[in-house]
Amino acid sequence: MSSVMDLTIRCHACATLATGDVEEWLEKALRGLPDEAGARLLRTTERVPGGGRDSVGWLIDLGAAAEAELEGLMCDMRLLGLEPTLLRAAAEPSRGM
Repeated sequence: MSSVMDLTIRCHACATLATGDVEEWLEKALRGLPDEAGARLLRTTERVPGGGRDSVGWLIDLGAAAEAELEGLMCDMRLLGLEPTLLRAAAEPSRGM
């Protein structure tokens, strides 16, 4: 039995970007993925110490069907001024009973 590997991309802006513009671009890019990819976009906010401006980032959850699109998607994110990090779910060890 094969297991489905879930993927998450965590990204935040490395340059000054309009949050709305980034979210619009991300939503459009995810709509371009196959339906089987099961793409989901989540916005994150991190409080910056010292009362500075909050840091905004995004989590993009994808199914294994999106794996073929990852290289292009992450490259485009970098060109846009985002810093993406790919996270993969750890495979569960098989139980030999």
